[in-house]
Amino acid sequence: MAYELFRKFNKEHLFNIILAKYLDFNIKNIFFSQLISNSQKKDIIHKMYWFFEQCFEKKIKPKEKLNEKLYALIFEKKYNEALDLYNHIYPLISEYEEWIVKQEEGKKWLEDQLAKLESNLIAKENIIIDLKKYNNELIEGNKWLEGKLSESKESISSQINVIEDMKNWINELEKGKGWLQTQLDNYKKEVENLNIIIDDLKMWNQQLIEAKESLEKENNDK
Repeated sequence: MAYELFRKFNKEHLFNIILAKYLDFNIKNIFFSQLISNSQKKDIIHKMYWFFEQCFEKKIKPKEKLNEKLYALIFEKKYNEALDLYNHIYPLISEYEEWIVKQEEGKKWLEDQLAKLESNLIAKENIIIDLKKYNNELIEGNKWLEGKLSESKESISSQINVIEDMKNWINELEKGKGWLQTQLDNYKKEVENLNIIIDDLKMWNQQLIEAKESLEKENNDK
């Protein structure tokens, strides 16, 4: 009746567009509904067979693979088999979608960890740069003091107190230099460990992406 109305006004092409638009929509709403029983679904399919029959005649097919299999069974009026197929596959689809959500959450967590580690790495590298700069300043200061000490040695008799103060300062600088070298070594080790962790996390992220692509391919093949 609906088709006859469209044909009467020479709008058959619009009818075909409507069929194509609502084919997947109707299949999904009938089979995926959790509010009606299988018996009710079967009755709805039976009453809407005219709609599916129009799609069959005009060779309009669903876009989704699962809907295509259900559609073929509806065409043969094997409603029970269609419902059994859906009831068997739907839990697998739900489990897969849940897995996808968890994978996305894991990927986001992994990306957050990588960002934090990279941020920490940059901070450590900046500290190392500052420590190296401080170390160079100490070296320059040590050279300057050694030069002054050399000059002072020429007049030891009049500058003995100054020399002793300079020696003490040089000793303190040497202690500071040793402490600074230890800090530099420790930060270098932390940077090396962070690089190893980042490489491992990047490899894990790649493995998650490959696993997701593999599962999506298997699901599409079904």
